Amino acid sequence: MLSSDLRIGTHTAACRRVPGERFRFLRAAKRECGLFVDVTAAKGLNFRYLSSHTSKKYLLETMGAGVALFDYDNDGRLDIFLVNGAPLGDPTPKGTIPQKTGPEYWNRLYHQKSDGTFEDVTSKAGLPGEGYGMGVAVGDYDNDGYEDLNVTAYGGNRLYHNNGNGTFTDVTENAGVGGSGWSASAAWIDLDNDGLLDLVVLRYLEWDFDDVWCGEHKEGYRTYCHPDYFKPLHLWSNHNDGNGHLPKCPKKSV
Repeated sequence: MLSSDLRIGTHTAACRRVPGERFRFLRAAKRECGLFVDVTAAKGLNFRYLSSHTSKKYLLETMGAGVALFDYDNDGRLDIFLVNGAPLGDPTPKGTIPQKTGPEYWNRLYHQKSDGTFEDVTSKAGLPGEGYGMGVAVGDYDNDGYEDLNVTAYGGNRLYHNNGNGTFTDVTENAGVGGSGWSASAAWIDLDNDGLLDLVVLRYLEWDFDDVWCGEHKEGYRTYCHPDYFKPLHLWSNHNDGNGHLPKCPKKSV
């Protein structure tokens, strides 16, 4: 589950993500701690994180995904970006990179309007996304005054440049930050104090769609394997050269 605070007008709200359930937007009804009102529908938010459930108990099915609160159009109001998954076959062949097959699997960008409600601007912004999403990191990597998005995923990450006009451009290949394998989360940070944000990507496990049985070997007792069953992956650090490229740092620097 992921929980974040968001201030709208004079109210504080909490955004909560639970795998397999709809996104919930809670507004503090009073100042007393712990008293919230579900205003998801009233605010115009309609999002469900989708994850497949197969008989093979693929570890990928157990994962939730990230959410970012950021002002993408610099209007002084926080907007919401939500990461979504992708469908899995039962079974899924080894080496498969899951892909989104329809709008129900899209990532979503909700723009906050002046009255505190939200509108879905995913298509207009060019952010339906690709692959089985995991996390998202927000940062203005090119110092143009508009915050950009790096979305981590299983099978490859995506970097979206904010064009400043309400749209985003996928600059993954040019920036050199796609990669492969399973990336979980990321963070923008100026590692060398040169005034440019660098990208650190936390990767998860050496994992593929192998038919691995965990639990008792009898019908109905198969379960998801513990992450400790698999080997961990090293993180990536990408240095910002100031020209739109973020090449990976040598392993010895990680």
